[in-house]
Amino acid sequence: MRHESPSLRQRHRGSILVNTAIAMSLILIVLIGTELGYLFFMKRELQKTVDLAALAGAQALKPSACAPAQQAAKDNAAKNFPVGIDPLVNAEVECGNWDPLSRTPPLYFGAPNPGEQLNAVRISITRSPSMLPLSFTGNAQHSIVVSAIAYQSVPQAMLSIRSTLLTVDTTKSALLDTVFGKLLGGNVALTAVGWQGLVTTQVNLLSFLDAIALQVGLQAGQYEQVLNSQITAGKLLQALATVLQKNGALADVALNGFNDMVALTTQVSNVQLSVAEILGVATGTPSSALDVNLQAFQLTQAFVQLANSQHAATVSAPANLLGLANVVTTVKVIEPPQVSAIGNPELAMLDPLGANGIRVRTAQVRALISVDFTTALNGVTGLLNEVLKLTQPVTDLLNSLLHLDLVGVLSNVLCIGCENKVTDLRLVSSPFRIDINLDVAAGKARVDKYSCPAGGSKTLSVIADTSAATLRVGKIGNSAADAAAQAFASKDPPNVEPIPLVDIGSMTVRKTCLALLCSYSWKKGNTWVPDSQKSTADRQAFAGGGIGLMTNAPVLGSSDTLDFAAPADANLPDISATQIPTPYQPVVASNLVGSLSQTLAQIDIHMYEPSVDSALGDLLVGVGNIIDTVVGLLRGVISSALSPLLDPLVNTLITALGIDLAKTEVGARLTCQGGAQLVY
Repeated sequence: MRHESPSLRQRHRGSILVNTAIAMSLILIVLIGTELGYLFFMKRELQKTVDLAALAGAQALKPSACAPAQQAAKDNAAKNFPVGIDPLVNAEVECGNWDPLSRTPPLYFGAPNPGEQLNAVRISITRSPSMLPLSFTGNAQHSIVVSAIAYQSVPQAMLSIRSTLLTVDTTKSALLDTVFGKLLGGNVALTAVGWQGLVTTQVNLLSFLDAIALQVGLQAGQYEQVLNSQITAGKLLQALATVLQKNGALADVALNGFNDMVALTTQVSNVQLSVAEILGVATGTPSSALDVNLQAFQLTQAFVQLANSQHAATVSAPANLLGLANVVTTVKVIEPPQVSAIGNPELAMLDPLGANGIRVRTAQVRALISVDFTTALNGVTGLLNEVLKLTQPVTDLLNSLLHLDLVGVLSNVLCIGCENKVTDLRLVSSPFRIDINLDVAAGKARVDKYSCPAGGSKTLSVIADTSAATLRVGKIGNSAADAAAQAFASKDPPNVEPIPLVDIGSMTVRKTCLALLCSYSWKKGNTWVPDSQKSTADRQAFAGGGIGLMTNAPVLGSSDTLDFAAPADANLPDISATQIPTPYQPVVASNLVGSLSQTLAQIDIHMYEPSVDSALGDLLVGVGNIIDTVVGLLRGVISSALSPLLDPLVNTLITALGIDLAKTEVGARLTCQGGAQLVY
């Protein structure tokens, strides 16, 4: 029998201990690995559940209501949480606003600022899953923290509107200098190169908002705060000048002219304006939708016309530009333009004419020309001659019958101390004034429908209108200055009276006698004025009949539906695809000048029946019937005489203001990206 030595037995016992230690270490590693794997698995499962819950919550989120998002997130989590995990509660579902351009990284998430909407859901949970039966740590609990942010990506549509001013020659630049300068009450000299620079320059809206931020004391990048701020038209132009100077869009001479315009605008109006309303940015629009380009000329037009909307401006344009000699035209922007609009087309479909509608418009302008025939005008003297030719037989007849003894025609017997209505006859004579008032209503467009189906195709339907203009020809006020005061006193249209070719009016007279001397006094309000002040007394025009000339007729506009469709990006690009030019479609409109000419050709010659018993009025109606054949001739002469005044006004002056209704174009962009997406 073999006997082991004590030392050998000790070596065997040592090898067993080593093997045992190695085995125990392996078991421990396996247990730790299994436990860590289990914890990683549970964290992954919890993260996946939270991600899905955040997406579900974001899809159900309302712009101002968090409850639907919380419920949707809890319902989704209940289906996906591993067994034994506590359910999601409302406190763990936070609704807020996510914006990577204006909020602090890395979350870019927070409570909505004033004017912002809820657009994202953040879910943060801490859970301690049940451990494995052979857990290395026994009953010790391990906390797993996971979170997710899902952003509700809503579609965004943009509209823009413009007239077809694509090039500026020296003639147009002179008129633009005149019109824009007079609208601001001063002088502007940008030259053709400067105006063309504005036409061809695109201004990035985000850069422009940064420049506005400096004007209102905010920091660059605070876009929502900038949009909610109030600013004057002058500061808007100052911000635009900053961007133009930084981009080098204008030469030094043109930039000096632009800065002169900025200074004038600052002096004209201190009215505070909403930046969001001016730029047409709907509430809650994400900053990513503001990365668009706008034409510098359009912005300049809009801001100048915003400043002018507080008052009327007299524009004395050179005769070789407007075709007018010694005629002063007055214009006022009744409703300033809206050259761009950005918003959610889904909300716009539900509320097309409300706060969520996406709408653009050109300016609405009122213009007035007062033509005084005392001044010899080319093509106008014939009108005066024809009017005098028409009224001469009437004048001769009345003179021969009445010997101009007009007192007593309506009342043959005047009792002493009694109030009596008497005739006051007025015939056309030089000076002879015609007021021509033109209200050019705004061309406008709004989003009607949109679609974002799968596969990349998308459509945007836009309803575009050119509203009816109104032409008024007649007498507005007692003088050209009075006519301007009445025409521009409010947004309401002015009262237009017929031009009295023959006006048999009535006045109230009172006869008083002292001995054999009698005198007359004339009623003025509640008082009486002497015979020497008869011209200031009250007078009822056409009380005894008469002949008058007047027109107050609409020039019809039109409505059209414009359809923009992709998949070709050039037909309907994304809002942020600034490298792709905005596609424009023309609004089909009738020729405004042609409509005006037709309206002038139908100018009315009124035969007024007496409103009081008047033998003179009855006689005049009979005379009017005799001269009916001359009325057609008079219409033709008036039309041919007034068209040279109106055509240049509409074709040139109104076009310079950017509101030529017959040449309006509407541009569109659409970004779909509906649903929700994880952003953290």
